[in-house]
Amino acid sequence: MKFRFLLLLCLASSQGAAPQDYFVPSHRLSGFGVDRDDLSNELLEIRTNLMIQSQTFSIMRDPQAVPGARRITADRRLQSLFHAAAEHSGLPVELLEAIAYLESWGDAKAESPSGPRGIMQVSLGTARVMGLRVVATTRYRIVKEKVQVRNKQNKLITKTVRHKVPYVVASRDERLTPDRVIPAAANYLAGLERKFGGRDWAVFAYHCGEGCVSQMQDLTRRARGIPPDQATVARMFFSCSPVWNRELYLAVQAEMQRDYSPTYWFRIERAQQLLSLYRRDPEGFARLGEEFKSDFPVGTRAPHRLTVWLKRDDLVFHSDDDIKAAISNICRCGTYPRVSKAIHAAAAKAQGKS
Repeated sequence: MKFRFLLLLCLASSQGAAPQDYFVPSHRLSGFGVDRDDLSNELLEIRTNLMIQSQTFSIMRDPQAVPGARRITADRRLQSLFHAAAEHSGLPVELLEAIAYLESWGDAKAESPSGPRGIMQVSLGTARVMGLRVVATTRYRIVKEKVQVRNKQNKLITKTVRHKVPYVVASRDERLTPDRVIPAAANYLAGLERKFGGRDWAVFAYHCGEGCVSQMQDLTRRARGIPPDQATVARMFFSCSPVWNRELYLAVQAEMQRDYSPTYWFRIERAQQLLSLYRRDPEGFARLGEEFKSDFPVGTRAPHRLTVWLKRDDLVFHSDDDIKAAISNICRCGTYPRVSKAIHAAAAKAQGKS
C-alpha cells in the first residue's frame, strides 16, 4: 500500500512539474554566467580591451607614475640600452620599456622587500638563469649582550658578552647595472616566448615564474570552451569559470591573492599605451596623473578602503568626530539637518549640479 502511494505521488509530481527550462532566463549575454564557455572572439576582444584600460587606475595611482615615465623615455642612456636589447632579442622596444616602467619606474637601484632588485626587478634565482653575476660576501658585526652568570662565590652577576653575527652583502650585483640587466632580461623574455609559444605567456612568466605559467597553460589547454589553438592569457583569465573550469578558476584566484600576476600582461599592455601617450603629450599625461593621484596621506597602506577609489572632497565625513558632531545636532523631531544637507550636497556634486 505504501509503495502504491509513493508511486502515485511521484507520477503526480512529474506530470505537474514545470518545464525543464523554467528557471532559464530569456535574455542571456554570451560569455557571462553559464555561457562563459561560449566566449566569442569579438566579445573576448572587447573584454580584453576593457581590462587593459582598467589598469590605468593601478598604474597612475602611484606617485612615481609621472617621474617614472620621464626617466624611461628621456634618459638617453636607457633608451640606447632598450633599443639595442630589442634589436638583439627580437622583442619590441616598447615592451621592454613597459616592463622596466612597471617594475621599477626606471630606477636602476630599486629594491623590492621580497628580494628582486634593479631596473628590471630580477630575483636572485632568475639572475643566475640570465647569466648575471651576483657575488656575495660574508661580513661580521659585533653585538653586545648582557647576561647573568655565577661568579666563583656562586652569586649571580651581570656580565657583558660580545658575539660576532654574520651578515651577507652583495659585493657585486649586476642586477643593479642597466648595461648588463636590460639585455639579459630581454634575452630571458625572448626565451620564455619560445618556451611557452606566445608573448603574452612570456610576459606572464616574467612576473609569475616558469613553473606557475606551465601549470596555468596546462589548465587552460584542458579547460572547457577554449579552442586548443586559442589558449591565450586573456582566454585563461576570462574563461576561469567556477562552474565549468573550477580547477583553472581556483588556480587563477590563488595567484590573484598572492600577487595579481594573472593581470600582469594587461598592465604591461596598458603601460605601453601610457608611455606612448607621455611621448605624444607629456602635459596630458601629467593631467592624467593628477586625476588619478590619491590626495589622502597614504603610507604603505591606505588608511581605509574608500581612499583607494575616492578623493577627499568626495567624502561627506572624514572622521568619527565628524559623524559624532553631526549626530549631536539631531533635532527633536528626529531629523538630521546637517547630515541630510551634507548628503544632498554630495549627491548634487556627484551629478554635476553643484
